[in-house]
Amino acid sequence: MEKNILKRVASLALALVMVLSVLVVVDPKEVSASEKSIKGTGTQKLTITDEEILNEYVTTGAVDYVYIKFKPSKTGYVTFKMSNASSQISYTNGYAALCNSKKALISTQDSFTDQQSGSVYNNITYGVKKGTTYYLRLDLYQMGTTVKAEFKSQSKSTANKKSKAKNLGKGKTAKGIMIANENKADWYKIKLSKSQQLKLTFNVKTNGVSKYDGVKFSLYKSNGKLFTSDAYDYISRYYGGKGNVTYYMSKRGSSKKYGIPKGTYYVKAERANKTSSGYYTLKWK
Repeated sequence: MEKNILKRVASLALALVMVLSVLVVVDPKEVSASEKSIKGTGTQKLTITDEEILNEYVTTGAVDYVYIKFKPSKTGYVTFKMSNASSQISYTNGYAALCNSKKALISTQDSFTDQQSGSVYNNITYGVKKGTTYYLRLDLYQMGTTVKAEFKSQSKSTANKKSKAKNLGKGKTAKGIMIANENKADWYKIKLSKSQQLKLTFNVKTNGVSKYDGVKFSLYKSNGKLFTSDAYDYISRYYGGKGNVTYYMSKRGSSKKYGIPKGTYYVKAERANKTSSGYYTLKWK
C-alpha cells in the first residue's frame, strides 16, 4: 500500500502544485474524494473535483483510491468512461478496477485516458448481476475527473453446459454476458445441413489489458472435442472488441479451401480468465 501511495503522490505532484497556486483555503471538513456512490440504472455521471482531491491531500498527505459504490437494478453490463473535469489539467488518466462488496479486486486494473481518441483507451465494461453491490476503484493520476456509467440490461444465458446448448440459426445474432466473478460459460449449437465453410463473427465490450482478457470463443465437434487443437479465439477491448474466424478443410499440398462436414457443432463462450467479464455478440454464416 505504501508503494501505491508514493506512486500516486508523485504522479499528482505537478497538478497539486498548480491547484495550490489558485486555491488558498481548504476546509478539512469538506467531503473527500475517497468514496462516492451512483444509482445502478440508466446513465449516471459524477465528478471528482480538484478541491476534493486537494482536500484529501492536505488532510492525509496522500491521495488514495476513489471508490464508487453501485448496485445494478438489472442483470447486464455497465460501461465506464472517464473524462477531464479539472480547471488546471487538460486531460485525465489512471487505472480503474471492479471490486466486490468488500472492496476486493475481481477484475484487472485497466488503464484509461481521454488523451487519445477511440473507445479502446477509455471504455471499460463489466458484466454485473442484479442486486449485487460493487465498487469501481479509481486510481487517478491527474486531478478533477468526471465518471460516466452506462447500465444496460442483458439476461444471462442458462445454457451453461454443452447438453443445454441453445440453437443458433444461420445469420442470427446471439447476445450474452460474462458476469464478473462468476464462472459460467454459454453454449450454442450450430447445425450445418451441408458441407460449407463456417465463419464465426464476434463483438465484445469488456475489461482487460491484453489479448488474452475479455471473452474466449471455442468451436467443438459433436463428440465434445475441439474442432482443431487451436479452435478458439480471445476477443477483448484492447484489440478493438471485434473478430472473426473461418473454419474450413484443406488437402495437403493444396491451397484450395473446402467446407467442413455437415453436422452439429458447438460454440462455447466463456470468460478468458478469472478477472474477465463483459458483453458479447456472436453469429455465423
